Amino acid sequence: MKTGIVESDLVLTVSPHYVKELTYGPDKGVELDGVLRTKPLEIGIVNGMDVYEWDPSTDKYTSVKYDATTVRSIIASLVLTSYRDFSTE
Repeated sequence: MKTGIVESDLVLTVSPHYVKELTYGPDKGVELDGVLRTKPLEIGIVNGMDVYEWDPSTDKYTSVKYDATTVRSIIASLVLTSYRDFSTE
């Protein structure tokens, strides 16, 4: 990992706060804090996604629309059919 960091042009982390945390000391930076402090730029990308743009219940690129309700009923159906060997057709 150290070589990857040294040879990289940019270090990306999971959040802006984690960038700072990694350079606090060896206990947080897992002994790579010194190497991370030598990089000219470290940025944190905030975790998460845009739930309005990436909504599987309305996504125009998916052929099957689903949400938490439909996934739960599919899982329940699969469990029941496998448990009792019922056919879904």
